[in-house]
Amino acid sequence: MTKRIILLLIACISNTMIHAQNDKAKDKFTLIGKIIGQSNGLISLTYRNKNGEGIKDTVKLKNGVFLFTGLINEPTHATLYIIEKHVRNDPNIADLFLEPGKLKGTFIKGDFIHAKITGSQTEQEKEELINEKSPVLINENTVLPELAKLNNVNIDSADKIAKENLQKKITIAYHKLDSYREDEKKIDYAFMLSHPNSCVNPYLILPYAQKMTLDSLKMFYNKWSSNVQDTWYGRVVKNIIQKAETNMVGKMAPDFKTKDLADKDVVLSFF
Repeated sequence: MTKRIILLLIACISNTMIHAQNDKAKDKFTLIGKIIGQSNGLISLTYRNKNGEGIKDTVKLKNGVFLFTGLINEPTHATLYIIEKHVRNDPNIADLFLEPGKLKGTFIKGDFIHAKITGSQTEQEKEELINEKSPVLINENTVLPELAKLNNVNIDSADKIAKENLQKKITIAYHKLDSYREDEKKIDYAFMLSHPNSCVNPYLILPYAQKMTLDSLKMFYNKWSSNVQDTWYGRVVKNIIQKAETNMVGKMAPDFKTKDLADKDVVLSFF
């Protein structure tokens, strides 16, 4: 009798271990990548794991190849970057969406935004959106350096006419940028409406959320599938809506604060 009980206990423990291993295998992701143009150095990946904890993983490049593994249970936004002195609009930073399973990526140094990644349906949807926005993004990236240059002009000793001419150029450049960003917003909105099952949506909507009316924000949120709503960023959007529910319908969404992957405060108005 005692021997039978021991055997049953061993069987139960074995089953528990097998289930735990199966769950771990189900949630595991592997990202194998190749960087063209750099053979050594360090590269980091930041993301939230299946427990919602911020993870920063760093590995060495070996002949330009790297490998990351981790545990996630949903399409998860991540940031991949070469560890070096960062510059504004760093071309060696890539935003991507991980999914459980095997992913592969090819990155070109100086052009991470056009990385080619396979194994993630969410990443494919994001790339589809980026490709559609490409002409607008090119226009934006043309205006931004122009604005930076104009804003850095020293006009302390300039005469009135020179100052007025400079201000006109700055105003025109800002109008161009606003127009391009409005075009980008239209494309983003159309994507969210036509892809209600895409986990790109909650991340995509955040830069617009504070300037949206509450009705508009709820309209987008309610069109998403339950799986999308239940992602980490989906829950962030839900919290924004809940905090705004006490306001009159039609008012702008209130500012919202959460934590980023480095455990620092991120305020909605930062976007």
